[in-house]
Amino acid sequence: MPSIATNPITGAVKTLTVRIDSDLSDKEYTAVDFDATDENVVNAVADADTQGFLLIEASDGSSTESIGTIVLSGRTKALLVGTVAPGDLLCPSTGGALIKNVTDKKYNCAVALEIGVTGDIIAVEAIQGTLSV
Repeated sequence: MPSIATNPITGAVKTLTVRIDSDLSDKEYTAVDFDATDENVVNAVADADTQGFLLIEASDGSSTESIGTIVLSGRTKALLVGTVAPGDLLCPSTGGALIKNVTDKKYNCAVALEIGVTGDIIAVEAIQGTLSV
């Protein structure tokens, strides 16, 4: 039986172009969130206390503002911390890599589509607006 991760995408991946004003060049496939004071600018997520969006295209905006891309919904990739299995709800960890959500009142931003461990980049389904209870 083929892996879920290799099956065709069954819907359009929805992305959003965002502004970057810090160095996020090493944060691709991790979670970012919107700056509270600077409209449409994203920053690396500190932890799962905020809604994370998966950054799939980034650059170094530390000296001049640059452009990046985040995934709002659909299949994409994510960098992991910890061990996950298909179907696990994932939330941002400190630094933005995704981790299996085992804590109440944390924001999920993806569902794992394959097995993975720390350092792996796996296929995920990006989801937004779900808070664990």
